Amino acid sequence: MMLKVLIYAYMVGVLSSRKIAARLETDVAFLVLAAGNRPNHRTICAFRQRYLQDFRKLFIELVMVARAAGLTKLGKVSIDGT
Repeated sequence: MMLKVLIYAYMVGVLSSRKIAARLETDVAFLVLAAGNRPNHRTICAFRQRYLQDFRKLFIELVMVARAAGLTKLGKVSIDGT
């Protein structure tokens, strides 16, 4: 449940544990993903710290699967500051 919530939070640009916890109180999408659970920001932060390395490995694997399926392209992005 926590992994689903974190992945969705990152996808919609919510990075802070406190902001994720707040969204779990008000946002229907977050509530559905959390199956009605409402972990507080400390629980979210502890989960993130405990499983950070595993989360990174899973994220890389998901990107590679998406790339193999043709759902995304990987490459360099350059931005000109002018």
